[in-house]
Amino acid sequence: MDAPELFTEFKVLLTQLDVDLRVEKGNFKGGICRVKNRRVCLLNGNTSLSARLKLLGEVLAEMDLSSLFVLPAVRDHIGPKIYTGCP
Repeated sequence: MDAPELFTEFKVLLTQLDVDLRVEKGNFKGGICRVKNRRVCLLNGNTSLSARLKLLGEVLAEMDLSSLFVLPAVRDHIGPKIYTGCP
């Protein structure tokens, strides 16, 4: 799976988890936050696609994905917590 396809699959997972994804330019790393009771994953538009994918993999590793089907090729890019069931 190439990087653009992986990015699309990560966006699908975030949508299924009811998390909004925003890409903004600025001086920040990015991550998950709450805005008016909505969970938002904020990515820095100044970073490379590979850096955005790394951050999305870290964000998704912290979420409960147990009720979702995650493609094996996508699962490989999410941190180890998806395998251990850590909260």
